[in-house]
Parts: sequence; C-alpha cells; structure tokens
Amino acid sequence: MFQSQQDLNTMQRYQAVMASDLSELDKVKEGFKLVADFYIIHGEREIELLRAMNDRENLVKQQIKVSTVRHMLSAFVGAYEAATGQKVTYEHSER
Repeated sequence: MFQSQQDLNTMQRYQAVMASDLSELDKVKEGFKLVADFYIIHGEREIELLRAMNDRENLVKQQIKVSTVRHMLSAFVGAYEAATGQKVTYEHSER
C-alpha cells in the first residue's frame, strides 16, 4: 500500500491534521501543503534518478510535473492569504 516509511509518515501527519482542532480552512491549508510537499519530494527524487539514467524525455515530463505542483501550491497560498489576510509560511523541506 505505502511505498516507504516516508509515505506512511506523510499519511499519518495528514490524518493528524484532519483530526486536529484547527479550523476547516486551516485543515485544508495544512493538508494541501503536506500533499504538495509529498509530491515535490517524490518528484525531485525521480528527477535525480532520470538524470542519472540520462532519460531526457521522462526527465522533462517529471520536471514539468514538479513545476506544476509548485505553481499550484503558490496559487493556493496566494488565495489563502487573500481570503484570510494571514501570511502563510511555507518552506519546502525533505522530511
């Protein structure tokens, strides 16, 4: 079901956010950040592998996927900040 311990940890953190006392809007924010970060981390690892394999075609596809997730995260953060007036701190970090 889960590919790695990291996958399981991400799912557990996601479930903890959803079960927390945060407002619904903050649950959506934190959940979206967790999921986006998960896909970015996996995508970056895939990019490293594809570079090592010199697989240019799939490398470009993966780079586009990661870039798209980053863009969607940025758009979400912008919408959240506009809607709430609260600044979102987000730093992508491998967890």
